[in-house]
Amino acid sequence: MDAILTWTKGFFESNYQIFSNGQIKNSLLFNTWKNEAQGIGTSQSYYFRTSGFLNPTTQIFNQQQELIGTINYNSWQTKATINMSSGEQFMWNFTNGWYSKWAVGSFQGKQILFDSNSSSGVISTNTDDEVLLLIGLFIREFHSRLFIFLILIILIPIILH
Repeated sequence: MDAILTWTKGFFESNYQIFSNGQIKNSLLFNTWKNEAQGIGTSQSYYFRTSGFLNPTTQIFNQQQELIGTINYNSWQTKATINMSSGEQFMWNFTNGWYSKWAVGSFQGKQILFDSNSSSGVISTNTDDEVLLLIGLFIREFHSRLFIFLILIILIPIILH
């Protein structure tokens, strides 16, 4: 199934909505102070919980609180590996130098391409796997928050000096 979807989020928010033909298909609602989120799909909800600082890992749970996947980050190279409990493995990475395009893909041929500006974008996908759509946006927000955190660490000493 090849599909073109759109997504939006508030400019200073971390909550995403995915649209198909103008109708909301999925939502991703972030906790303001933690790297945790709830993904709302058409068939069920998903929960993303991140732990660790230097080697962070995100666990993905379904609404029955069963572990369905794990995300392992390579923060310095802006990549991630997604291991699903089904045995499927996916790679997440930025595909351009401006960090406005990224992809989630597998060796089995599933491919989701994301394109963005500051608060909206387009998704091209050959799969209807809603958790992968949510994962793609979750990791993007994870890296955005990491970037903002690093900027604050650099700017605060300069401002206070």
